[in-house]
Amino acid sequence: MNGKDVAVPLVAAIIGGAVALAGSWFAFENKNRELDIQMLKLALGILREDPNSSKISAVRGWAVDVINGDL
Repeated sequence: MNGKDVAVPLVAAIIGGAVALAGSWFAFENKNRELDIQMLKLALGILREDPNSSKISAVRGWAVDVINGDL
């Protein structure tokens, strides 16, 4: 058994792990971006409502924070 017999599978495993990790990271970032867009749509919907409505007034501050990027 020489060094090449160990090195080739080891390098292949490292590369395979790195590719899997990169794929997982991209999938996470993509889903995270989708959730940000949904939260922004929700915030815009809240801010479109009548500001004097007692049902909506409690969450308007949250919606403004989302729009400003504070959350």
